[in-house]
Amino acid sequence: MFSCSFIGVALLYLVTLVAGSAPWQHLTLPNTNITFGYLDSGPVHGCDTYTTLVLLHGMGYNSIVFDKIRALAPANHVRIVAVNRRDYAPTSPLDTAELAVLSQGDSGSAAYLQQRGNEIGLFIDKWIQNNHIPTARPNGDGGVSLVGWSLGTVTATAFLAHLDTLPQATIKRLAPYFHNVLLHDTFATAVGFPNPPEFDISILLIPDPVARFQAFDGFVTAYYQNTDYNPATGSEFTLDYNTANPHKANTFSNISPSLKATMTDEPAYGGSETNVLLFSQAAYSELTRRALFDATLAKKLPNVKVRYYYAAETPGIMVLGCWDVTEAGPSYYNGVHARDINLHYGTSGNHFFFYDNPSYALQQYLHAINS
Repeated sequence: MFSCSFIGVALLYLVTLVAGSAPWQHLTLPNTNITFGYLDSGPVHGCDTYTTLVLLHGMGYNSIVFDKIRALAPANHVRIVAVNRRDYAPTSPLDTAELAVLSQGDSGSAAYLQQRGNEIGLFIDKWIQNNHIPTARPNGDGGVSLVGWSLGTVTATAFLAHLDTLPQATIKRLAPYFHNVLLHDTFATAVGFPNPPEFDISILLIPDPVARFQAFDGFVTAYYQNTDYNPATGSEFTLDYNTANPHKANTFSNISPSLKATMTDEPAYGGSETNVLLFSQAAYSELTRRALFDATLAKKLPNVKVRYYYAAETPGIMVLGCWDVTEAGPSYYNGVHARDINLHYGTSGNHFFFYDNPSYALQQYLHAINS
């Protein structure tokens, strides 16, 4: 599948490992004062084609959390660009006007999501122009795949849902490159479904933001014992929503507080991100309808496939979210079969499996993207 020089790839891989976390790079969107900070594994030297994965982090964690998987990119003939979303430094913070819409109900939610989705589209467009990467090929090589993880799935979905508000020139430039959106560990409400009664939502509603982040952090970094995570045979009653596996240590339980501090952002978690997490079921249902089940919007980038992914030991609420959206079909969303949508899952790993087992995680991502 790949046409690459092994020596060139191996040397770059060794340099990446020795160098550790690369310095932040910056890209300012055209005609704006909005700058995105990102980490880039760099071109795959010795390859005439390679796929670029653009990673969007989740809630409370920035793109440094992807350092381990990013270090493996050259040896796996891929490029990884991990982008800090808005409100996560060094990306520009949200200004007063952008935050004001969060208090305007579903119309404000729609406006907020449109802005965040358009920004990612404009970022990728400008980044491609600056970096001259290979275009997508029929066998799946080349081009760009957008990978949204956790709350980053909302931003990735918002990109697809608002292609009609991107400049036509941007869509035209993206078309030869963009071929896949991978949504890793979405959750039930983010695809327009109610939370199951078994899920204890109280950790998301603790008034003190510091205490809320600590509770959330303990929840999302744990391993869960989902007794049946196979979508063909499992149900909401075979998933574990609240109780961590006592026999497995949480991700990051053995790292220094200073290292963990580099990859977390409690103010962002306690601010705009909490508001987004609590958008209404109707707002998220409409977002999903537009992204996946609107034939007119799908024509903007008709070759883009959408893949959902979860690992076996992730919180049950995230397994259920992936099940909900892929099982519901267009009738639930008052739409049509507009995109190629599929579901994949891994037999091990929690919400942070790309940190605990980065080699396995990258292979799982590539398998889902190329399916």
